[in-house]
Amino acid sequence: MYAFYDHLGKVKIMDRTGIYSNINDIPRLYGIDEFIPRALVEVGNVYVKYANGVSVLAMEVVGVAATNR
Repeated sequence: MYAFYDHLGKVKIMDRTGIYSNINDIPRLYGIDEFIPRALVEVGNVYVKYANGVSVLAMEVVGVAATNR
């Protein structure tokens, strides 16, 4: 699961099933009583995308080509 700020500055939560506005929506999706996050890691330069019904994270990569002289 990933938490992020949308373009309006609101916190959203994303997992493999979709994007949610409230952490309290998560337990019923998985048939559990409660969801308690235990740890977090901040990752920079990662973009959230939701395409064709699939939630994904995208990271910008700059390619470099090298040649032997």
